[in-house]
Amino acid sequence: MIARFAFGVWIGIGAALACALAGCGETSAEMEVIPAYSPSPESVWKLKRVVLVELAPRASSPEVARELSESVYMALQGRQVFSVDLLAKSSPLCASLPEGRGPRFTLEELNTLRSNLRCDAVLVGSVTGFQPYPDAWMAAQLWLVDLRSGRILWGVDHAWRTTDSSTMARMKKYFASESNCEDGESIRLMEMSPRMMGRFVAWEMARALPARSGAVEERSETNGARKALVVTKKIFTN
Repeated sequence: MIARFAFGVWIGIGAALACALAGCGETSAEMEVIPAYSPSPESVWKLKRVVLVELAPRASSPEVARELSESVYMALQGRQVFSVDLLAKSSPLCASLPEGRGPRFTLEELNTLRSNLRCDAVLVGSVTGFQPYPDAWMAAQLWLVDLRSGRILWGVDHAWRTTDSSTMARMKKYFASESNCEDGESIRLMEMSPRMMGRFVAWEMARALPARSGAVEERSETNGARKALVVTKKIFTN
């Protein structure tokens, strides 16, 4: 009962912060980029429309996987490498997606997916590790599969741990913005929110996608992050 209550509070914190911190991703271009499989960036740039399939909750609750999927979708839109749509698990079209085999599809499955989804490629993946606060961490994988050839054009398989100094340094840079999200108290509150950690994870995954030289990434406008953080603090102090 206590664990369920704590998780519920944690999700509530994420909801309180989600919209208000949408513009907290203003960071320097010198930030480290996570490792990614990218054999041919040019093949990625040729894609017109891609469908992101809601991530599978292999090691998390469906809610965490759904929220991370939404964050990845928004981050990819801002990246502007290709047009992307999000396919929810509740969609009947997901019935044509084989489960449990990762990004490998048969020729018949590729043809079925291309016909049903009407796209050039799909993004499939899962949340492969998750632990809530304290010592929060999240692991996820995401693969871009060309439906015409079956080739994997790009992929990320990474873990983000708040106990890792390099990850925390990048998180602080990510949340530093005009909304004054850089102070230590704000960072500690953000560590308690799976949705906010998911936003950071999604942003880093999207940054690992190769963009054309000179491409300008869209940024969300900064809004009331400070107010949301005050609300979050009250949840823990009242």
